Amino acid sequence: MPNYCEDTIQIKGKKEDIFDFFKKVGFKGETQESLLEFIENNKDKITMRSWLPMPQTFVDYDTTNRKLNRNYFNTDDEYEKYSKGYDTAVEHQKETYGAVGWYAYNLKTLGVKWDAKVFDYCVSMDEDDGVLCVKGVFDTAWCAPLMWVTTIAKENPKLSFELDGYEYGCGFHQGISCENGEVIYEIDEDIEWDEDEFEEDE
Repeated sequence: MPNYCEDTIQIKGKKEDIFDFFKKVGFKGETQESLLEFIENNKDKITMRSWLPMPQTFVDYDTTNRKLNRNYFNTDDEYEKYSKGYDTAVEHQKETYGAVGWYAYNLKTLGVKWDAKVFDYCVSMDEDDGVLCVKGVFDTAWCAPLMWVTTIAKENPKLSFELDGYEYGCGFHQGISCENGEVIYEIDEDIEWDEDEFEEDE
């Protein structure tokens, strides 16, 4: 069982650009209220991969694990078909995506082992001078999804993204801020915290 990193993300931009960002994952409204309702009603569906879908090849072939041997198959034909498909998938994934297996692909594109619900714990929305800010809180395994933020920021340069992740078990803080599709700063630092004080706050 992994240690979990507690992540907070803030996505800021003009209202219409925020709406366009969420339309990529199914939003069809035109108001802040309808966006908030959409996110609340789809907390179990909106994940990091909602914006960065996993290529089908990583779903079809479990190339993260080693190729099975002949003992797992009833006939030579079954094994030959599986073996050829596995080898072809490995080559395709390596040449096309620069990663073999869903685990390596997640690390390369998300920065973490598993996908996660972006608004798992809470969502809030604030508007100031025409700039809309959507905030979400979620957990990721072992570390913060810095690569995910880097990637979606490049694809959505009209928005700014800021993410902070705290992993209290090992004691570190990771963060990233992106504007105009570029990384402005990145943080990776050790932290100290008082466990007794943390439990009292809970």
